[in-house]
Amino acid sequence: MVLDHPNDVVKEMEYYLAPLANYLNSITEEQRVEIRKSLGSGGKPRVWRDFQKVISEARPDFTPDGLAEWIRDNTKQYNVESFAMIQDLEHRLKTDFESKLNSKYGVDWITKGLPPKVYTQAHSNMGKINYENSIKDTDKIVSVWDCVTIANCRDIAIFGSNWTDLFEHSYTRPTELKLPGGKNSKTQWLIDLSKLTNTNTTNYSVSEVEFLFLKSLHEWLVGK
Repeated sequence: MVLDHPNDVVKEMEYYLAPLANYLNSITEEQRVEIRKSLGSGGKPRVWRDFQKVISEARPDFTPDGLAEWIRDNTKQYNVESFAMIQDLEHRLKTDFESKLNSKYGVDWITKGLPPKVYTQAHSNMGKINYENSIKDTDKIVSVWDCVTIANCRDIAIFGSNWTDLFEHSYTRPTELKLPGGKNSKTQWLIDLSKLTNTNTTNYSVSEVEFLFLKSLHEWLVGK
């Protein structure tokens, strides 16, 4: 059995660790604190991958398993386009839902077309926001409909006969026309969209899978 000489091992290690040492010597104290605070199930693996990324950028031959995929999904490269698509989708949904509900229920669409729980929650949020705005001496006034979320849109779509009367044709994804489970299954995409809508845009990194999901929705609902 032939063993590598310790000096040779050290030289190999220095080649890969030098970029990491340079990185650690150049970061700010705030960044050091952030690294030290990275605890929990996701914290340590993220720091480990961050360090691997630093080495890989300086040493292209350094390609640990899974690093390329991690960089793809954790460096926020999809964030700007994704959150822009989310805004487009939210505007499209809110505008079209309002139009469809108005066409069915007329002037009382906001009370007759919304499930009681959704209306009550939105009305309560409206009161809080308008009260806070008045305290701040701002002129901005929001309506009940302004306080309806994408998750609420899903509840509205499956409320009473709304699905069959208003939304089934327009909001069943083309790839899910034969999906079993009826309106609950066919509106699952609204729940998935809502989860992305509620992410922290500062810290969250949109993955490739999530980006492609948003892109497919955007092409279907906004792009046409």
